[in-house]
Parts: sequence; structure tokens; C-alpha cells
Amino acid sequence: MELYTRMQKIYQIVLIKDAIYRMKESFNKQFDEFYEKKASHLSNIQTKLSRIRKIHTDLQQPHLIKHLTSPKFDPDEEPEQLFIVTDDEITVEKYFSPEQLAEIQLKRLADEERRRKEKLDNWREKGLEEMMGGVLEITKEDELKKDIPKPAFLLTGKPSVHWTEDDKQMYAEYERKVKELNEEREKYRKFLEGDLKKINNEIDEIKEKFDEELTSLFNKWLHVQVAILQEELKIWRLKWMLLIEEEFINREYELKQSINELYKKEVQITKNLETAKSILNQVQEETELLSADDKLMEKNLRKEFSDIHGPLYDFIVKAYKKRPK
Repeated sequence: MELYTRMQKIYQIVLIKDAIYRMKESFNKQFDEFYEKKASHLSNIQTKLSRIRKIHTDLQQPHLIKHLTSPKFDPDEEPEQLFIVTDDEITVEKYFSPEQLAEIQLKRLADEERRRKEKLDNWREKGLEEMMGGVLEITKEDELKKDIPKPAFLLTGKPSVHWTEDDKQMYAEYERKVKELNEEREKYRKFLEGDLKKINNEIDEIKEKFDEELTSLFNKWLHVQVAILQEELKIWRLKWMLLIEEEFINREYELKQSINELYKKEVQITKNLETAKSILNQVQEETELLSADDKLMEKNLRKEFSDIHGPLYDFIVKAYKKRPK
């Protein structure tokens, strides 16, 4: 739309600024949603890493656990954390007054007494401790960790030549159970390795999906930046037009002021010319009157000295012309 009036340009600038604000607001909303999505991805990965640590522990691979690092936000992504002081950042021991120390001691003794009474009163927990080691359910993992008890004659080191038929049957049963246990352990190991591979693939998929979403968000940010710059260019063009228009207005005002000053001078000069003409006319009239008087007096002089001629007459005429007027 072509703009003509100054107010239309100003209104257009306001509308463009509002459009820029709405673009920024829309992108910020998408960014906040992506930030929450990243937090969800990090939490999901941390949960899967906990499972991986458990699998490495079950597979007796503790050396691989130390290489696992939990992903987290960079400090730049959580600037509000700069205002939060954690306990590990405090290098000076906290000071407690004697009254505070006494209060802490009393609270500690009260907590110990409460826990002692709860332990005595809680017969359910006590029964679990005695019967099942404090757990409600014995898992398959726990069963596989247990070795098959050896028959008593093996523990005593009884020679095989002295084994009875019962001993041989017990040994065959023992070997069968050991073989089954090893087979189960191997199945479980393969299951854990497969689960480990599956979890690592899931983590890679989460990372890959996140990278794709981040790239998409970055491209959106570029498009928004380009759109904002284009709108800001419109604003600067309108401001430039307003500035030029204002300069024209100021220049027009200055020229009008100059014209008014010149007009006033012209009026004054015209008045001065009319006054000068009036004086000139008056002087001319007086000059003509004086000239007529001179001519008349000169004529009368000739009449009065008509009988005088020659140098004496010339002297009288010169003396007459030099008379004060």
C-alpha cells in the first residue's frame, strides 16, 4: 500500500512493530516448547543410562560404568542457576552457635528414638528382614546369582570311588541343575546384551531425533530473523521518509520566514522610496522656484545696471552670483 500522509506512515510503523513482536513471541513459544522437550529427552536418556549401569553391573562389567556420563543442560542454557548456591560450592564450614548445636543434638536424639520405636513397632518389616532379606519379591536375577549348593560329600572331599548310588544320583542331579543354571545364566546374559544394544539404539534414536528437531528449529529461527530484518528495513525506510519530510517541512518553514523577512524589507524600502520621492519632488519644486527667482533677479539686475558695460559689469555679475543665498 502506498502511503501518502505523515500519520499513515506513523501508523504503518506501529503496525509493523506489532507484527515483529508477534513473530518473536511465536518463536519464543516454540523455543520454550523445545526446551521442555529437551528436558524430557534428557530425563528419558538418564533413565535408560540407569538401566545400562544395572546391566553392566549384572554382566560384571564395572569398568564400563565409569565411561557413562549423564547428559545435562549447559550452564548457558540455565542462567538462573547462577543465582543458586549449592552446598559443594561452600568451602567454609558453617558456623553454629552453642544454642544451635544443642538444638541439633536434641533433634538428632529425638530422630534416633523415633526410628528405634518405629523399628520395634513395625512387625511387617521385621518379618521381611528375617524371612526374605527385606524384599517383597525374589527376582529371577537374584535366583541366577545364587550357585547350586554342592552335595555334602563333595564338600567333605569324599573320593569318587567311595560314592554310593545315592551319591552318584545326587551328583548327577547337581550337574544337571548346574548345567541348567549356566544355560539360564547364558540366556539371561544374551538377554541383557540384547537389551543393552536395544537401549543404546534407543538413545541414539533420541539423539538423532533431537538433532533433527534442533536443526528444524534453527532453520525456523533463520527464517524469523530474515522476516524481522525485512520488516525492520520497512520501518527504517518509513522513518527515512518521515525524516526527509520533516526536513522539507523545516526548510519550507525557513524559506517562508525568509520570504516574510524579505517582504517586510520590501515594504520598508517601498515606504522609504515614496518618502524619498516626496522629498525629491519638494526639493525640485523649491529648486525650480529658486531658479526662477534667480533668473528674475538676474533679469532685474541687467535692467538696473543697463548703463554699465564691460569689465565692470562682469565684476558686478560675479559678485552677484557669489552672494549668500
